[in-house]
Parts: sequence; C-alpha cells; structure tokens
Amino acid sequence: MALPKDRLKTRTMTSKGQLTMSVEARNRFHLREGSNLIEIILDNGVLYVPQDEIIEGIAKRAKKTAERYGLTAEDLQASLSEDREKQFKEVYPELVDDENSA
Repeated sequence: MALPKDRLKTRTMTSKGQLTMSVEARNRFHLREGSNLIEIILDNGVLYVPQDEIIEGIAKRAKKTAERYGLTAEDLQASLSEDREKQFKEVYPELVDDENSA
C-alpha cells in the first residue's frame, strides 16, 4: 500500500546525526524542544514515535480498565508489592529463600 505523496517528506541528516522535523509533524503530535521520541529500528528503516503519545494511550487504557473493574489508584498500589514479589519468585526461583518466604 503506497502512502499519499503529501505524507512523504525527505529529510537530510546533519553531520551530528540530527534531523529537522516539519512544522506540520511537530504541531500534529504536539512536539516541542525536548520532546522524547521512541526510535524503532525496522528491517528496512527507522520509525520515530512520540513517547508522550504512547504513554498517554497506555494511561487512558489503564484508566478505562480500572474503572471497568471498579478499581482505584489506591487499590492498584496496594497490590504492587505482592505482585512484584510473586513475579520475582516465578522468574528467579533459585534466588528465593523458601524458609523466609510466605
């Protein structure tokens, strides 16, 4: 599937490895100086995704899921320690002291 020509832009890398992003792209994704991008190296190219967009999307999905199950932030925090300990025991069973574990 070919992309429309108005979505394809050519950029030139400087000697320091920097690229200038178009004003259109910066405005569309609310990017400013200091914005973080995630670099994804593909087989035949590189993809840059605004990190804030990803984090915001994850936060929205987590909030909707918590609301669906009637959970609050306090409920989630209360279970973190127990969940972390359980995960550690599953991943590193050889490091768990069976006598002192609950």
